[in-house]
Amino acid sequence: MKIGQDLVKGPRSLLPPKEINGFGWLEPNLKLMWWPYSSAPIESLIIFCDNTINRAEGFLPPVVRYARWEHGKDLTSPRWWPTLETRLSYLGDKVAEVNEKVKALQAELARAPFIPFGLSL
Repeated sequence: MKIGQDLVKGPRSLLPPKEINGFGWLEPNLKLMWWPYSSAPIESLIIFCDNTINRAEGFLPPVVRYARWEHGKDLTSPRWWPTLETRLSYLGDKVAEVNEKVKALQAELARAPFIPFGLSL
């Protein structure tokens, strides 16, 4: 279960092949996770963006990672390794549109109330 959960959560960074770029890397910029309390599939969507230090141009394009794990199936027929579906993709000509939607999501999240309550004692 722990390996499957970690695989759904995704890596902390992506390193492109040296043929594409031997210097840069991408880090999660947006991560959405669906983690139901039942045997329903666990899913994640992560948009990785270039976070290379000391780069002023030639940024790597964002990479989208989708992962889905139907852990209930693995529990009914135990396996050595989780049967996880993972897909990588690019935003292509939709970068500006996705950027605006992410900004709108961030603006809505910033509006959520926060009530300080101290420690949960």
